[in-house]
Amino acid sequence: MSSAGGSAGGDDRAPPLLGRYTYHPSQDRWWWSEGMFAIHGLEPGEKAPDTQFILSHIHPDDLALAWQSREDALTSGTPFTFPHRIIRPSGALRTVIAAGQCRMSSKRHSKCHRGVKTLA
Repeated sequence: MSSAGGSAGGDDRAPPLLGRYTYHPSQDRWWWSEGMFAIHGLEPGEKAPDTQFILSHIHPDDLALAWQSREDALTSGTPFTFPHRIIRPSGALRTVIAAGQCRMSSKRHSKCHRGVKTLA
């Protein structure tokens, strides 16, 4: 078995325990840490994440919960956490927990959504 320090794309090693992300909803622009790419089974920078790409990695049975959590966070700014499954490019399933909170503008519009994802 390979060590965890190797390539992120292979499923023969455990991905990191934590990935960080930042989302700017007005531009649908995401930033992912190296750990986030690895959790999703991707090499850092392999694909610029956008909302459609991210949603395509969520297990269909968990998609409604994930979308509702996103919408609630963007409109209320309240912290969130929810478990869900992701499908890696290899087809492997991973159960993860996402958590985060949005920074709201003075007009109650979401400026920035920051959070973490970890293996469950």
